[in-house]
Amino acid sequence: MPQETLEWSSTVASTFDATISRVENDDGNYAVAGSTGQSGTIDFGNMTASDIGTINWIRAYYKALATGVKQTIRVGTQFRDSSGGALGSADIVIVEGPSEQLYPGTTLYNDGASAWTESSVNDARLVVEFNAIISSGPTELWIDYIYVVVDYSEPVIPTPTYDSTVNNVHVLSGNIDITS
Repeated sequence: MPQETLEWSSTVASTFDATISRVENDDGNYAVAGSTGQSGTIDFGNMTASDIGTINWIRAYYKALATGVKQTIRVGTQFRDSSGGALGSADIVIVEGPSEQLYPGTTLYNDGASAWTESSVNDARLVVEFNAIISSGPTELWIDYIYVVVDYSEPVIPTPTYDSTVNNVHVLSGNIDITS
């Protein structure tokens, strides 16, 4: 199944100490949240594939780290539409380390009841919130890069069928000469 990767397109809102727009590139330029409750909302732009049938799943990936000594923090991830309506959410846990790691968020599947469509993916925003410090002590959330992977199926093109009752020659009277 084909997949498309969507990257930061614009910042909708941010209370990060160092703006959330820094997640645009995998370049070591961190968006920093220094306290719980800080959040950022980002837009990923539109899908560019021209042959999208069904959206199977969508997942956000974070290249991030928690600073401090033996720190673990919880980051809330929410997909919302441009009006603020919830499309799906999941928390991820980011641990302290000497360098950033890639953290996959929970995969949000197309469950049929509230199916993802190309339009809903194009309208989706990602809300990232520094939710909680799981281990004690001061810590900061540093995010270098966020991207979203969308898995989709190409449209099913029906096989043409031949109707044997159409486009036939019916002779009711007279002669037909066929020469080549």
